[in-house]
Amino acid sequence: MSSATRLSELGTDSDRTLSSAEAAEFLGVNPKTLNNWRSQGRGPSYVKYAGAIDGLGRQRGTVGYCLGDLRAYVEAHRVSTPSFDESVSRHISALVDAAPRLSDEQIARLRFALGGAA
Repeated sequence: MSSATRLSELGTDSDRTLSSAEAAEFLGVNPKTLNNWRSQGRGPSYVKYAGAIDGLGRQRGTVGYCLGDLRAYVEAHRVSTPSFDESVSRHISALVDAAPRLSDEQIARLRFALGGAA
């Protein structure tokens, strides 16, 4: 995928295979990062097409990334931020758990101070 190719032009063919450079561009990382992830057993799934064996007995070959695997990797690493109300509720729960002797009035004051409903 050249720089001129837009990610939207990739279509929906999840079996389409991208090169390491294309996959890195898709993920927004450096191609060396993908190489490091592969050597560490991390990162998205990849396909290794057999090549010659080097002098150290290692299989050399071409690496490709299926578009569907890249999309699944992105989805698996999606981080959603809680809404303000969820955040307030979480803080109230933490305060109540930390101080179980609070009265209902004190809890109502905490809710109000944190922006929640009384």
